[in-house]
Amino acid sequence: MQTFIQHQSRSEFGAFVNLANAVAIVSTAISTTNIAVRIIHLSQCFYNAYKSAIALTPMTYTTEELIQILEDELRASWQGERVLLSASKRFKDPVLAMMLGEDKISKVYAYRDFRDQIHRYQLQHRVSGLVWRECKFQGKSLQFRELHNQLICVPQDKEILKASKDAVLEFWRQATQEMNFWRVRKYLEPLSVQQVEELANDAEWLQIEAVRQELYLGLCWGRPEDCHYRWAYPESGCDRIAAAQTEPRSHELMAS
Repeated sequence: MQTFIQHQSRSEFGAFVNLANAVAIVSTAISTTNIAVRIIHLSQCFYNAYKSAIALTPMTYTTEELIQILEDELRASWQGERVLLSASKRFKDPVLAMMLGEDKISKVYAYRDFRDQIHRYQLQHRVSGLVWRECKFQGKSLQFRELHNQLICVPQDKEILKASKDAVLEFWRQATQEMNFWRVRKYLEPLSVQQVEELANDAEWLQIEAVRQELYLGLCWGRPEDCHYRWAYPESGCDRIAAAQTEPRSHELMAS
């Protein structure tokens, strides 16, 4: 965690040092009389300063690196290496707090606070929260992007999700020929092909998931971070459509 916190300050310091060196080099070159020699020397010095800047200034963390950092922090939290003394005061349910105990609550909030810091880093440096997934169903496969469940979307991410809608819908059409359709709610609502198309066209972006011999299409809108939480409805949500030969059996697992 300390390495992550120091990343930005080290980067700024490295840039400042190299800028100061470059200014000093220019001042020295201007004050000399042998212009041709000094120009060559100046070019070499600028090249060395550039290489030094690349070496001293760390790159922005990638999506994969942030996921690994979060996994390491989660592991450290549950091993008791992170303690948040004020956690019990932030937990609003006293009965549940007694059941869980202050130690478990402290672990949860310690990780959540660190994850919030990662989310702020994502926004500041525009690090995507999207990862690649592959859906395989009856000999067909599709690679598509989705939001990692521990990261957030940066502004360009939602546009990427929306841009993949046509590819996901075409895969759904090809994979579900001669199948029946249901809208997944507390009950299963039978749908026609035309109804599925209309609902899919109304969604902002699509998700897809294969479970045994059943294929599920997610019709999503709003904030990608919130769309699977009931409390976010109706501003954000993700309805599910099931495709199967007979009435699906996994729909309760897939219901939003």
